[in-house]
Amino acid sequence: MLAHLLLVAAMETIGCGGGGSSTPATTAGNYTFTVAATDSANTKITASTTISVTVQ
Repeated sequence: MLAHLLLVAAMETIGCGGGGSSTPATTAGNYTFTVAATDSANTKITASTTISVTVQ
């Protein structure tokens, strides 16, 4: 669940084009995000993934 929330937050950050503006809010290029999570009850349980996004 936490990983999903972090993914959504990251995508909103780079995906917001600003609506009516002619200047894009995000510079074109390749962006890489690493999302990591740790179980709050058992810190030995972890998960992570890398997400690559290309903005044109």
